[in-house]
Amino acid sequence: ELQKVAGGKDLKKVRDATGTLLESYPRTIYAPLAALASAKAHFDASDLKTARVQLQWAADNARDAEIQAIARLRLATLLIDEKAYDEALKVLDAKHEAPFAARFLEVRGDVLAAAGKRGEARTAY
Repeated sequence: ELQKVAGGKDLKKVRDATGTLLESYPRTIYAPLAALASAKAHFDASDLKTARVQLQWAADNARDAEIQAIARLRLATLLIDEKAYDEALKVLDAKHEAPFAARFLEVRGDVLAAAGKRGEARTAY
């Protein structure tokens, strides 16, 4: 159901479908994937607050390390848009799998560049 409604403009249906998965099946692989899909739909609709909540839920509750990493990267990027640079850096400080190391450093560089810390950004890149 979520896949059907996620591409549309009806955010209430997206919230309802996501809520069902998160409440009824929070320990499954589908719940954090639903949170990621919901975050994208809300981000696309400029609802950054809800997108942020969904990404934080996925980062905190996903049992799969790769999904956690993806959620954290997306959350850090969203925090750049909100100019919450210190918070974005804290998100990026979380432990992550080695295959994601370069992407975490790249996003760290983006955060530092956006914060006006060019030297540190260059080092991260």
